[in-house]
Order: sequence, then C-alpha cells, then structure tokens
Amino acid sequence: GLVRDAGIGLTNALKQEKAIDKDYLGGARKATRWLDDEGIVETLDGSSFDMSELKHGALSLYLVLPVDGDILATYAPFLRLFVKASLGAMSDGGRGGGVGRRCLFLLDEFYTLGKLEDLAGAAGAMPSYGVHLWPFLQDLNQLYDLYGKNLSNTFMGSADAQIFFHNADMPTLDYVSRFLGPLSPDEVSSGPPKRAEAFFSSDQ
Repeated sequence: GLVRDAGIGLTNALKQEKAIDKDYLGGARKATRWLDDEGIVETLDGSSFDMSELKHGALSLYLVLPVDGDILATYAPFLRLFVKASLGAMSDGGRGGGVGRRCLFLLDEFYTLGKLEDLAGAAGAMPSYGVHLWPFLQDLNQLYDLYGKNLSNTFMGSADAQIFFHNADMPTLDYVSRFLGPLSPDEVSSGPPKRAEAFFSSDQ
C-alpha cells in the first residue's frame, strides 16, 4: 500500500504543470541525485562494520573525496550522512550515558559540509558523548556563516584547543589577539613580538 500510494503521488505530481507537489518532487530528486553515482551505489551496497564500534569497539573510519572540480561540493551530502550517523552512534545512550571510547572527528573542509543540525543541537554536550571535533576552516567567518556567532562561540568555548595558522582576516586576528593579551592584530599576524617572548619558554 505504501508503494502504491507513493506511486500515485509521484504520477499526479508529474502530470501537473504547476503544483507544489511537483516542486517538492523536483527538489527531492535534485537533493538525492548524488545517490545515482555508480561509486556511491557500490559504497552503500553493503558494510563490513557497525557504527556502534566507534563507541564500543576499535574502529577508525576514513571518508575521502577528491577535491577536483565540484566533486567535494556535489557529494557533501554523502559526508554529512556519515557524520550524522557517526554522531548518532556516539550519542547512543544519552548525554553522559553508556561507557564508551572517546572519538576524534577530523573534519577537513568543514565549511563545504554545510550546516549540520546535529552539531548545532549538541554543540555543548558533545564532550559528554565522548565526541571531540577537529574541524578545519579558512577563518572564523566561515564558522559564523554556518552557525552564527552565538553557537560559534559555544563551539570555540567547548574546544580542547584552538589552533591558528597564518590567518590574515581581521575578525580572526581580533579573536586571537584578545586571547593572547595586549597584542594588536598586526603583531599577531607577524608572530610574537619581543615584548611577548617572556610568555614563551624554549621547552614549550
């Protein structure tokens, strides 16, 4: 019955020149077009592991897409799917519930993934799930664009560490300079000045 009703709905939508159902159908087809790729079909055809092994077993999971052309942007939903599934596996049992391993999420090209509602909803609770995020961004503006300043500040405040390399944009330099102390953005971009050397010892 479900298949029949779905078929009727699709048929009716396709017959209409202008209908909200047809618009939704077109949006759904566009959003799931990446599932038709032969490589994706082969990848999703079966699995040799269980996501629960991230929390209760010994599993390292790597998903790599080439950065050529628009490939990364086109198949970002594929990466989002696995990130969401991984977070779901780590949060199984509720906040602080269940004994499990800690899991490090290395998220290169984080901005390309787009906004992940699961991350937004559990930004402050992720450490209690054993989740440690290591997202890579070009600058703080990318994080603000995805999650807004308030939630971005929650991400940064929950971070085990914040690492900055060769930033040149003023918002990021202003952010860094506030945490380094009485240093101007220009001093941050050019490295620690002599008057700040007292804060850094040779063995650190």
